[in-house]
Amino acid sequence: MQRSSRVNLARAQRRGWGGRLTVGRGGSGAAPFYFRGRVRDALAAAGLWAAAAAAIAAAGGQRMREVNEVLALVPDSAHGAQIFTYCASCHTESVNRLPEGWVPKIAGQHPRYLVRQLIDYRHSVRWDARMEPVAQGHGVRGLQDIADVVAYVASQPAEWGGEAKAVSGNGRTFYDDHCSGCHGSGGEGSDARLVPRIAGQDFAYVLRQLHDVVDGRRPNMRASHLRALEDLDVVQLVELSGYVSSLRAHATAGAASLTRSQGAARVGDSS
Repeated sequence: MQRSSRVNLARAQRRGWGGRLTVGRGGSGAAPFYFRGRVRDALAAAGLWAAAAAAIAAAGGQRMREVNEVLALVPDSAHGAQIFTYCASCHTESVNRLPEGWVPKIAGQHPRYLVRQLIDYRHSVRWDARMEPVAQGHGVRGLQDIADVVAYVASQPAEWGGEAKAVSGNGRTFYDDHCSGCHGSGGEGSDARLVPRIAGQDFAYVLRQLHDVVDGRRPNMRASHLRALEDLDVVQLVELSGYVSSLRAHATAGAASLTRSQGAARVGDSS
């Protein structure tokens, strides 16, 4: 390991985070987080990154059509609850057998954002070895199922709170300067703009997503995320993740409707 990586890892451990977070696709055979950037560089060198980008662009129109088709459906939350019994094997507080940082908090998340993510998994433009098969028919069998399960999940109490951990002023400064314009000053996000609520999100999950962005493992993420994050070192990413997980957004379950009945516009391709 390069000396700078060893120093950054040691600094991160001294500041209260001592794990080695693996962030590869699906969490299997992943590189440690201090190899940040090398995965993207390797993909680019092999020509795979350009191929992936071309595939994502080609799928863009179909993805957006499907998102809007879901938003036009009348959801059945009761059926969504039945579907979620399959999802609950990972997405419940009582599940503790999964590696730290693999599963986000989703109860009360903005429904339009959840729809978009399931569609992206369905088209393999968001990568995860567990979620892609679920969205492609193993658990969610069609667009109506997506509408139903999202309606159920979004209606659940958003008991995210804010994680009790020491918060760095550097993390807050970076968030205010680079993230609050879209995610809101309190991390509340926006259902209309498909911006997720991130306030109080699991610290390890946030950190994993940040590393996935800079390593090229979140191809459905807006390019502005990479431009903002690519020059941060390990400690700065830890500080930003800690600040995000400490936020407490004022959100209530069911505040946003899955459909366009409240005047929301059709969704455009805003990855």
